[in-house]
Amino acid sequence: MLTVGGVMAGVPGKLVHDWTLDRLAGASEPELVIGVAQALRGHLGVAGKGVLGYEYPRLQVDAGWTLIKKLAWVIDERNERAVDEPPAS
Repeated sequence: MLTVGGVMAGVPGKLVHDWTLDRLAGASEPELVIGVAQALRGHLGVAGKGVLGYEYPRLQVDAGWTLIKKLAWVIDERNERAVDEPPAS
């Protein structure tokens, strides 16, 4: 879910887009931008759409890091299962 407040928010926000997990093709390694306006930035690949950039502001860096790492793990696990499973005949 992409909201005005961030990629995924634990609180209600104005919904911009939503995709099911099977539409997410991959997640880049998050980058911590250091400075006065510290932020966590990265990208998510969305099948059939392109690349979605995200940013978590300074006060949400820890929560954003945890969420993106969990999301990347889910995507990687799903992709590994898809490679290991034989095609349906």
